[in-house]
Amino acid sequence: VYDEPSGTWTVRTSDGAEHRARFVVAATGILSVPFIPDIPGRGDFRGEQHHTGLWPKAPVDFSGKRVALIGTGSSGVQIVPAIADEVASLTVYQKVADWLTPLNNAPIAPEEQAELKANFESIRETLNTSPSGFLHQITMRSGLDDSPEQRQEFYEERWNGPGFTKLSEHYMDMTTNPTVNAEWCEFLAGKIRGIVKDPGTAEKLIPKGHGYGGRRPPFGTGYYETYNKPNVFLVDLNETPITRITETGVETAEGAQEIDIIIWATGYDFGTGALNRLGVRGRGGLALEEYWEDGPRTYLGVAAAGFPNFFFPGGPHGALGNNPRYSGDQVDFVVDALVHTRERGHDVIEVTAAAEDEWTDKMNSSGALSPFLKSTSFSGAKIPGRPVRQLLNPTGRWAL
Repeated sequence: VYDEPSGTWTVRTSDGAEHRARFVVAATGILSVPFIPDIPGRGDFRGEQHHTGLWPKAPVDFSGKRVALIGTGSSGVQIVPAIADEVASLTVYQKVADWLTPLNNAPIAPEEQAELKANFESIRETLNTSPSGFLHQITMRSGLDDSPEQRQEFYEERWNGPGFTKLSEHYMDMTTNPTVNAEWCEFLAGKIRGIVKDPGTAEKLIPKGHGYGGRRPPFGTGYYETYNKPNVFLVDLNETPITRITETGVETAEGAQEIDIIIWATGYDFGTGALNRLGVRGRGGLALEEYWEDGPRTYLGVAAAGFPNFFFPGGPHGALGNNPRYSGDQVDFVVDALVHTRERGHDVIEVTAAAEDEWTDKMNSSGALSPFLKSTSFSGAKIPGRPVRQLLNPTGRWAL
């Protein structure tokens, strides 16, 4: 709670303690509040339930268990191959198929490790200046500059390359040119059909209605291959929706299934979720969650008008790419702002409404640069009652 006469904040913690501070930095992150959909009967289930973002410290015993996995985003696609050989059965409930591609992780040989260490400074400089925050460099040509045969070779190289290169080293117009995007998607669909033996399951795993980048594409290891195991089953929730959770399992439109463990791989209240839960009150008692009721309003994704001496690096409007690198940029900005305030003898530093308007308008008008606005996760649409807004910074570091 901000106190205007003293220019300080009072911070109350859950144990009842109070702390007075001139500056508050809320480094709460954009993926820190797990989201579980409101499915009837969830509280009635007598077995184990775990959200992938709230995983217990003690190991979960999956041996011989009947497991339901709800959600196939970034964490869900990692869970599937990790537990399939241990469980009695694994039923995966998929709402939307995504364009998953292989991570292709591999051990780092001693020679490569030595090279990385020797080139540390140049690697850091590349990361610090890269618009995406990655070492990878975008391919600076249109896909249509290559022949069809050359494009197929290029797609094969991307498929076999390290994880994020599918995005960050692709053709420069892969996400914006419908022809190139559709061809890349057809290439990926062919890979899925070639890996998954059951044609019906393969078709369910091929996204419909969005191209590559229309939603955040996950990366995985052995995900598609796992559906060839006899104890792994895929349920398309668009065809067979969950009607309720029972005491003993999951009930769909086709009947009930007994389950021992439910895993909720249903993501997070992205972007504003954690900040809106802090009870932040700025000038005149202005509630942050009410101020952002129609979507976040920020300056550089680190501060908001009406909330003096309050910063939130790693918050909305601040990252698209390698998040740790972007967050580092924002932390540097906050530190510089605090030093600037102290050296000039000021007690208060605050964003102007005009600066906030300019940045927020820039973010909201930059949707064409980021296909992720269509993604329910990165636009807030998965949270009931939440407006669909740009929660990322599609313009990259060049805008900062």
